[in-house]
Amino acid sequence: FMIDADGTIYQTLDLVERAYHAEQSNGISIGVEICNRGKVNTAEWPKLPAEYRTRPSRHIVINGGSFHAYDFRPEQYDALVGLTRALLRIFPRIKPVYP
Repeated sequence: FMIDADGTIYQTLDLVERAYHAEQSNGISIGVEICNRGKVNTAEWPKLPAEYRTRPSRHIVINGGSFHAYDFRPEQYDALVGLTRALLRIFPRIKPVYP
């Protein structure tokens, strides 16, 4: 699945198929990508919509690297909650855990 910046959810693969998104966990997981600009780079602001200048960011660490990244938008969090609820109804044996 992919969640766009406005919260639109796109299903990118039929749920009976196996995606290759999580290395050893492909057979036991469902991938959800959330569209996000990632690392805050003020030099990019002239090319981005104005909302990026005031968009919340947070300190994160990925693979030992530390930086500030744009937070997800409220619409994306709402969509993620809705998608998770739907998937847990469809697949009741899946445990709601994340890496």
